[in-house]
Amino acid sequence: MSGVYFDNFDSDDDMRFVYRQETFDDLAIRELAKSRAMCMCRLQFGRCTLKDCDRCNTWLRFKECHNQLDDYNRTRISNYITRYYTRFSSTPEIWMSYRRLVRHVLTWLAMLFFVIALMAGFIFYVDRWPQASPSGGIPKDLDQKIVYCMKYAQQRVYDRNLDQKVNCIDYTITFKEQWDAMYPKQKSICFIIRNKSSHYKKFHHLFIGIYYMGGYIFVEPWAADPERYLMIENWDRRYDPKYNIYGETEKWMKEKIW
Repeated sequence: MSGVYFDNFDSDDDMRFVYRQETFDDLAIRELAKSRAMCMCRLQFGRCTLKDCDRCNTWLRFKECHNQLDDYNRTRISNYITRYYTRFSSTPEIWMSYRRLVRHVLTWLAMLFFVIALMAGFIFYVDRWPQASPSGGIPKDLDQKIVYCMKYAQQRVYDRNLDQKVNCIDYTITFKEQWDAMYPKQKSICFIIRNKSSHYKKFHHLFIGIYYMGGYIFVEPWAADPERYLMIENWDRRYDPKYNIYGETEKWMKEKIW
């Protein structure tokens, strides 16, 4: 029979119309290939099993027809099977058994839930560990003020509460006192924080917090290098901001005796 044969198997998206004489064998080859490609998808994605093939009329008829083909048509049908299989296997869900489809959907939902939980956990972690302002950095002028106050306070630190030792209490009180004196208009952004935890060597420490643009800069007044003053730079894993205790600035400033 003659007619217009539409072939859309090209790798690009061009439509190709071929006018030629098409025989019944041509149509049969394509239908057999399509049938075999569908069977392959059912096997691969779980709708059928190999045991089902032994009593499947579709498979039995395909084998019977395939055995009657010459080498040329067997090559043609093999090529058509590859093309149809590539098309059909791109949507595996339609070839799955109901049980496997449910399992497939649940797996994707579990993965989606995991990703959402991971993102939520990351956001929570970042929120609980704000080493700097949310803008992602410390402005140069504020950084210079902190460094200058660090250096000035460390040169003047002494036993402020007469407990016969110079420790984080004395360094923190001295920093706060010097900050308020140097930058009186910014007294309110500087406050004392206490961190107490038992999860890592019973960490108990006093330090400074600088509030900026909705975030916190956690300052270690006792830092060996005044220009590396962030708590995370000085304490690594020992410092966990979720154990920060706020609102004790006035209490600790009263600790200084002279």
